[in-house]
Amino acid sequence: ENIDEYITIILDNCSDRITDEEPAVLEIINNPEIDIDNKTRYITLLQTEIEQIETVDDKELWSLLLEEKLVKYSESNILSYFFLSKNGLDSFLVRFINDFDYKLKFDSDSIDSDFGENAASNFFKAIITCNELNNERYESILYSLNMYYPSFSITGIEEDKIHILIKLKIIQMSEDTLIFMREHYPNQLILFITRNIKQYTEEVINEENFDLDEMLSLIEEKINDKYKVRLLGFTSEGISLRQKEYSDAVKLHILNNNLDADDIPFLLDCYPKESKDVKTAIKSIAIEYIIDILDAQYSIPFELLLELH
Repeated sequence: ENIDEYITIILDNCSDRITDEEPAVLEIINNPEIDIDNKTRYITLLQTEIEQIETVDDKELWSLLLEEKLVKYSESNILSYFFLSKNGLDSFLVRFINDFDYKLKFDSDSIDSDFGENAASNFFKAIITCNELNNERYESILYSLNMYYPSFSITGIEEDKIHILIKLKIIQMSEDTLIFMREHYPNQLILFITRNIKQYTEEVINEENFDLDEMLSLIEEKINDKYKVRLLGFTSEGISLRQKEYSDAVKLHILNNNLDADDIPFLLDCYPKESKDVKTAIKSIAIEYIIDILDAQYSIPFELLLELH
């Protein structure tokens, strides 16, 4: 007659292990006549997996069920907890997501259909701002959601996760986002630009937002020379070729438009091993600066001397 007393007796004599079938488990957990302390104790001893967390009426018990790993690891249970428990992406749900090696797949349209308008967006933002998720889960969830930010302005995200957001193109290139990334995530800025180099050079960068140091970093990256030359066109500042491995196209643009006069002795030394086009550019520089070269008594390679005569 007194179900709560009966459960107390079972708990005291169960050898610290309960293996009831799921229907029996739900009958006990959902029985309003059983004290919450007994339900809690019952759950901590339980070995049975619950298929759907929603079948447990008392949402106050959901976090304990996750903590004890008694809920099937599934997208539906994660979403039910996130939206229905009112706890969102709390530490219990984060640990639950992290603790299983299973590739999660979420569909944004289905989330909106099941949990209401903008539900997918709310879940998406919660995932993005959760530094506690391990990177593998973080990336797989965001990849499956297939959503992005046209304009990104979220601070406080760890560097490794910003790297993932850039890789998945969740952070889209725009002038506002570029300026935001410069200020808040400078360590990931070059990656962000190189992953979006076409938009950056053709749609975003202009005379007002051009940054010389940024450009100097970019011309050393593995991007197409046409983008490097386009960026070089924004400045007439002298750029040194010393200890650089620029392509001929970049070298030629710099020699013709951004000569650093202090490079002249270096360029003379390099003349013999340069390509035909670069040699032609160096020869033109040598002719233009011949008086300075002679006054400073710079060494001129024999091959260049013959060309100059």
